[in-house]
Amino acid sequence: MARLAKRFTDEQKAEIEEALNKNPDERTTKKLICLNLRAKLNLTAQEIADSSGYSKSRVDDIISEYHRFGLEAVQSKKQAGNHRAMPKEQEAGIVSQFDAEAEKGRMLEIGDIYKAFQEVSPGIHISTVYRILHRNKWRKVMPRSKHPKSKPTEQEAYKKNHRDNQGTGKILL
Repeated sequence: MARLAKRFTDEQKAEIEEALNKNPDERTTKKLICLNLRAKLNLTAQEIADSSGYSKSRVDDIISEYHRFGLEAVQSKKQAGNHRAMPKEQEAGIVSQFDAEAEKGRMLEIGDIYKAFQEVSPGIHISTVYRILHRNKWRKVMPRSKHPKSKPTEQEAYKKNHRDNQGTGKILL
């Protein structure tokens, strides 16, 4: 059962037209165009969706939000892209404090770097510090593990104590 579409009053049509002429950001303009197409031309949601690039259900949501909450509900809230706790320059400044030690070949622990970031931005997560180090071209370098062949005494001890050499030749798991 289809519901009857709410009609727009002359005041609402004027409000939408005025907001559209103020030319806000692009996302809001697109929503206002959808409202204007419904208010002025009385197009269906599918026709508006075809011309605007929104889906039919999104067009219905936009119109419903407008009728329920007014023009403020349709206007976009500003969303910034950089949600980091600090600017890149500040990140690089903290990381550069440890450059001298790293260039001397000394081992650095993540705990020390993490404490430095905690002083500036309390509540920062350890995984964020790892991402900051990655952004600043740091990488984990570890000494290479030693092979048993490099120590003949350990090699002989292994041969003497190995289960296979202790009689039965069977290894129990």
